[in-house]
Amino acid sequence: MQPKQAACIIEALHPERQLAVIKRIATMRQVERVVLEIVEKEFYKQVSSQDYVNIGGIDTVVDTLLHVEPETTSNIMENLAEDDSDFVAVVKNQTCLAKGLRNLIE
Repeated sequence: MQPKQAACIIEALHPERQLAVIKRIATMRQVERVVLEIVEKEFYKQVSSQDYVNIGGIDTVVDTLLHVEPETTSNIMENLAEDDSDFVAVVKNQTCLAKGLRNLIE
């Protein structure tokens, strides 16, 4: 799923669910091939030569948060700060870097 698509889904979720989803995306590292086969044929085509694929992490969270409404991002970050302020600091730093790079390119 592309970050823009994920952003649309995350925005539609209840704030507590948003937090849970963002945390899961951030901690995902590898997925067994059998799981990918169940999820979607198109995704399977992209990973058919690999046993494992990187599907989450901080970069995915940052890219997703860049596509949601600022209010949604703020809500997620506030809730995350209650659980893990170090994680929030990393996400904020990466988000600022991504925004800065995006502004340089545009």
